[in-house]
Amino acid sequence: MRSTSQRRVLAFLVLLAFVAAACAQTNTLEVSQQTTDEELVAATPSGGDSDGVGDDSVVDGLTSDGSGESSVDPTGGSGPTTTIGSAEQTFEGPLKLGVLSTLSGGEKFVGEPPYRIALAYAERLNDRGGINGIDLEILGYDVCGNCPDEGLAQAKKAVEKDEVFALVNTFVVNASLDQVVPYLNDEGVPMVQGSSGALTRRPELTPYNFSVGLTVPNRAAIGADFAKKYLKEQGLPPKVALLYFTDSLTTYVAEEQRKALKRVGLEIVDEEPVTYDATMTNQSSQVIKMRAAGASMVIGSHGVLCAFNMQAADQANWSAPYLCTIMYDPFTATIAGHSALTDRDVFADTEGYATTDMKGSGMADYLELMDEYYPDGDVGLITMYSYLGMRMVEDGIRAMGNDVTQDGLVRYLEGLNGYDAGGLTAPFTLGPDDHGSITGGHIVQLNPDASFTRLTDDWVYPSAVHDLPGPVR
Repeated sequence: MRSTSQRRVLAFLVLLAFVAAACAQTNTLEVSQQTTDEELVAATPSGGDSDGVGDDSVVDGLTSDGSGESSVDPTGGSGPTTTIGSAEQTFEGPLKLGVLSTLSGGEKFVGEPPYRIALAYAERLNDRGGINGIDLEILGYDVCGNCPDEGLAQAKKAVEKDEVFALVNTFVVNASLDQVVPYLNDEGVPMVQGSSGALTRRPELTPYNFSVGLTVPNRAAIGADFAKKYLKEQGLPPKVALLYFTDSLTTYVAEEQRKALKRVGLEIVDEEPVTYDATMTNQSSQVIKMRAAGASMVIGSHGVLCAFNMQAADQANWSAPYLCTIMYDPFTATIAGHSALTDRDVFADTEGYATTDMKGSGMADYLELMDEYYPDGDVGLITMYSYLGMRMVEDGIRAMGNDVTQDGLVRYLEGLNGYDAGGLTAPFTLGPDDHGSITGGHIVQLNPDASFTRLTDDWVYPSAVHDLPGPVR
């Protein structure tokens, strides 16, 4: 995998130092139907980010080269045309797809790739004649990573002003989607996203929200099974420390991890909730408490959190192994640093996705897209999520022929059975009452050079002790 540049890591550190202020500042950019482009430009914070973007930083409608534009529609498309004559609106194109992500400021380096890969996917598709002659148009909407009110405001703009056909999102701004999911359900606008947090597999997901990530209960169960096996093989006591952010999503991940660890007989000797702010960069106190409690392994709910925790553990000469979810991406290893990953076993799940060494038409197509249309982007989970979301939407639109409707896309997605995007993911099945997505994955070991080594030959599923839907190992 391509390694992440030091510039991007420094940008992330800047973000952490000012995260609270950044969220408040970004919230001043909330958009409604009445907000003009001139007002958006006037509201944009000055000073720019570490990339040198100043007063013209992105609000929405980022251009394909990543520059900021105040224009809502960077491609100049006319938008979807509505045909009256049936209970459902028929979209003739170009079809607008929206991406809500962090497109400016210190988080830009991790928030921009999902948007850029969506742009790349649409550009390649349009170059090939579109979908049944219909082009796709991608609109980006800038949101803070943890700003639910702003997420809702931008979703309203996408739906009520820009008339998007659907939203294609990933896990990057999950905390900002809390109010978006019920709003889209009320408006009848589909969204394919990386994860749904606590809503995964619950009726609230229906009828319009779909997840393309490993379900939280299955992620926790697969990790607990592996941790038990690893500690037994290493002859270590079955005692672990639980490390998690205090935001809604990772608190939910920790809740499921807690249950799964108990089911497999591992004792949680210490829990360390960490606030998502500048203090998370120094976790010396958390490491001292985990070590004093006798933890044999650290189980983490977020890769970035684990990365900084490993830095503190390295400084304390504590070589405990780590198992962290949401860590299968190069930037987390780069943040942790070579020293923190040397002489330490660090493991992660792949969020239900294949690794780049695996053969399959889906991985080959994804890598080809990256090489030809997004060569400066990082190959990893963040862009794989967005690729899969775009592919599912394309498949659904193509299946509808000339009668393209939002409810038709929903019906297509709800009918997926054993879908794997050419081997890119563990096969998954969706239905009217289950939009929860992927239930299996792989376990990888993180190397000091930020690469990964896959430890499992075939897709891994939870053991029967967890009693979860889907296949078991």
